[in-house]
Amino acid sequence: MIPDRPAARCRRPLPSALLVLVAAAACATPRAYPGGVVLHVVNRGWSDAVVYVGDGNVPFRLGRVPALDRAQLAIPNQVAAMGVRLLVRVADSDQTYAAAPVLPGAGGVVELIVQPLLLSSEVTVLSYGALGG
Repeated sequence: MIPDRPAARCRRPLPSALLVLVAAAACATPRAYPGGVVLHVVNRGWSDAVVYVGDGNVPFRLGRVPALDRAQLAIPNQVAAMGVRLLVRVADSDQTYAAAPVLPGAGGVVELIVQPLLLSSEVTVLSYGALGG
């Protein structure tokens, strides 16, 4: 006979609904920072794309977008205050793309389309936010 352990009696399985809720939250699209810039990324390339925003000499990594997929990323206002210059690096490669800077303003929406030929990628401001301070 195996004696009862108090710790074993305290463990209860989580309801499956709670597990589904936690899994859905983990897979959810990141939300934008209040007043930050929303970045829609469409990766039409065959490789994952790593997206950065250029901030002086040190790029700030925003996230990784899987091949042939879409993602929504958030650019904090502190990083985007002087304009947004997006940089894209193809994962496991030395290919890079540097877009011309755009100034969407706080709360603006920017779209980045990563093309299979990386230098053909494009950045568009879909809507402008507050441009003044």
